[in-house]
Amino acid sequence: MRLYFLDPSCRAAVNVARLRRSNFDVGRLIAESAESLDALIVIGNGTPDDSILGVLSFHLDGYKTVGIVKPGEMTHLSVLDVLKTYLRPRIRKLMILIDQEDLTLDNLFDNALRRMRGTGISVDHVEEMERLRVCRCSLAGRDFDVIIVANGLEEVSSQTHSIEDHLTKAAEIEVAENSKRSWRSLNRSEREEVFKRLQEKRIDEIEDIFPQQVSGCRRLAEE
Repeated sequence: MRLYFLDPSCRAAVNVARLRRSNFDVGRLIAESAESLDALIVIGNGTPDDSILGVLSFHLDGYKTVGIVKPGEMTHLSVLDVLKTYLRPRIRKLMILIDQEDLTLDNLFDNALRRMRGTGISVDHVEEMERLRVCRCSLAGRDFDVIIVANGLEEVSSQTHSIEDHLTKAAEIEVAENSKRSWRSLNRSEREEVFKRLQEKRIDEIEDIFPQQVSGCRRLAEE
């Protein structure tokens, strides 16, 4: 999987490029051409979700190019309000990467479906997986899939669940109430060392740390 940034100067592109500090071959992660682009990842929360996508791109090696976009100042579920603006002619799959935060998983996914329907998108079928929903959708005669991935791990004792749950697990540090604060308590060199270790891990170890994100990316890459 290679990443194509709709805006090459965006913060997400910059953050993925910075993975070179943790020994990643950034040239292997980033695609320069969007030819035949048919899949898109919409980042709901921003950073460090973008860096994690770089890690997954490295481990899910292949020829599939996936677009990446972070919709302006919108965060969390609000990105679904503009989802249909990314339905370019060839796009047939979109993955939404969002933090669970303080919502229950049922509330999160119910709210996501309600917001999509509120924009005119028909949700015809929903496949339920662990912290992940694959929605068969349609709009104006076009069929497409929306894959909603909720960041977070039940095994991490955090008041709110987020992508930092996965990073604190990778860092093997104890969470003191909030995984975001625990992750941010590490200095820059310590965080870069965690990403360096992620680069060195086997794919089964990556799947253990980022189970729903790996599943979502694989569904996105399916023909």
